[in-house]
Amino acid sequence: MIFGVSLVNLAIVFIRVDRIDREMRAGGFYLEHWNPLAVMFEPFRLLVAAVCLLLNRRWSLLLALLTSGQVVYQLGFLSWTAVHNAHDVPMFSWRAAEKLWYVIYQPRPHYLFAVALAIVIFFYATFLLWRFLCPKSFPSVTAS
Repeated sequence: MIFGVSLVNLAIVFIRVDRIDREMRAGGFYLEHWNPLAVMFEPFRLLVAAVCLLLNRRWSLLLALLTSGQVVYQLGFLSWTAVHNAHDVPMFSWRAAEKLWYVIYQPRPHYLFAVALAIVIFFYATFLLWRFLCPKSFPSVTAS
């Protein structure tokens, strides 16, 4: 299910980026520093993390954990820190969350979705890795 959601997220962001790129080229102007592939990094990282969850090996779970953590850091924490520094509001306050919503996530709802999906992948990879490392914590059910 996580893989499907990650794949749909990648497709939706790709369609949005392609539409913006076509509109810019059709309008006769093209920004020199516009890189459509740069917008695709986070959805691609989430897809890689979802594939690593499907592989279900220790190294792949660790890779999923690191990849999803990087997305949470880039789109979540760095955005939060930027709002805190730019608007001079306390970091852990309602005003900071409000500014974060209006400045970052409302104009770009796919960022909020990517952060939520990365958090889900992060916790699920942590759970599966914990299950690998401490198998006695999770007793197996056997039929008698």
